[in-house]
Amino acid sequence: MFHYICSRLGFLVLCPSCFASGQYASYLRHEDFLKVVHEEGMRRTAHEWTEEEEILLLDALKQYGENWVEVAACVQTKTKEQCVLHFCRMPIADKYLNNFCHLLKKKRNEKNEKN
Repeated sequence: MFHYICSRLGFLVLCPSCFASGQYASYLRHEDFLKVVHEEGMRRTAHEWTEEEEILLLDALKQYGENWVEVAACVQTKTKEQCVLHFCRMPIADKYLNNFCHLLKKKRNEKNEKN
């Protein structure tokens, strides 16, 4: 099980079929998305998050920003503290991720231009 998260926008999440069919804004490119893989067959505990909960979290963050009370109300199955902690552990929570991805793409393009 997996989904795609846009590294440029941070909170845009796509299912595999939407990603494969290019159902995203025309200014975005295939390379702007990161594949997030979930381990299948793993038993979930109360502290683990389902894909649906993560999508609700990201949608709520897009809508309410860092108003964690509202974010938790949207997720419904997690507390405010669980939402904060989970977001901090997500790879997209890193404020430098977009800059890092941009630098990697730039280096890749420079390398391709030389070849």
